[in-house]
Amino acid sequence: MLSFVFHFMVHPNAGIWLQVPLLDTGDIIIDGGNSEYRDTTRRCRDLKAKGILFVGSGVSGGEEGARYGPSLMPGGNREAWPHLKEIFQSIAAKVGTGEPCCDWVGDEGAGHFVKMVHNGIEYGDMQLICEAYHLMKDVLGMEQHEMAKAFEEWNKTELDSFLIEITANILKFQDADGKHLLPKIRDSAGQKGTGKWTAISALEYGVPVTLIGNTLLRSEPFRLPVLTLTSFWNIAVDWQPSHGCPENLFSPSRLSEPLLLLQLNELSVRG
Repeated sequence: MLSFVFHFMVHPNAGIWLQVPLLDTGDIIIDGGNSEYRDTTRRCRDLKAKGILFVGSGVSGGEEGARYGPSLMPGGNREAWPHLKEIFQSIAAKVGTGEPCCDWVGDEGAGHFVKMVHNGIEYGDMQLICEAYHLMKDVLGMEQHEMAKAFEEWNKTELDSFLIEITANILKFQDADGKHLLPKIRDSAGQKGTGKWTAISALEYGVPVTLIGNTLLRSEPFRLPVLTLTSFWNIAVDWQPSHGCPENLFSPSRLSEPLLLLQLNELSVRG
C-alpha cells in the first residue's frame, strides 16, 4: 500500500524527515514547492537509501492553475512515476486535443531545475514588459489607455501570452476614485529566489543569461540607481518626452520586437 505525502512548503527539509519514520519501503514523498534543485537531488539520494521514493515536482499556474489545472514538472526517483503518472496527468492543465501539461522530466533534481529555469525566464519577460512600459510612458509620453491598447494589440500577435494579457488589464484598471491604479503603486519588485538560482546556475554551466541577471539587479535588495542602462535596448533611462523622439526609433510596434525575441528564445529553451 503506497502512501502519498505531499509537501507544499518553502523549506520542506524538516517536514520530510519527520515523516520518514512513519513510512514504509516503497512509499512516496512529493515536494511540490520551489525547492533548490540541488537540495532535491540530495533528498532523492538520501531517501532512496532508506527505501523511500522522492519526487520533486515543479508546479506552475497560480490560482488559475489550482482551479483549472497546473503545469506539472515531476522529477526525482523514476520508480515513483508509474504510480503517479495517472494522478498527475489527470489534474494537469490540458492543451490542444487534451494533451496534459505534465510529463516525467528526469531523475533527481530535474523537475525543480526546469521549474527554476521557467521562473528565471519569467523574470526576464517581466523586466522587458517593465522597460516597454517605461519607454511608452516616459519617452513616448503615452497615456494609460494608449499603453493598454498597445498591449492588447500585441496579445493578438505572436506575443499572445498570460503576462501580456494581464499587463493590458492592469494598465486599464481604475481605483475607486476613477483614477488609474498603476501610477500609485511603488516602483519596486522583490524576488523569491528562483531567478537568482537560475543566474547562479547559468554562471556555473557557462550559459549567458544577461537579461535575467540584469533583472535581478533591478529588484530588491540590489536595486540599481534609476539612471542606468536598460537591459535590452541599451539606452539611457533619463529621457523625457520633451526631448523628442523619432517615431522610427521608439514606437509600440518597435518595442514589441525584443519581447518577441525573448519568447522565441524561451521556446527554444523549453524545446
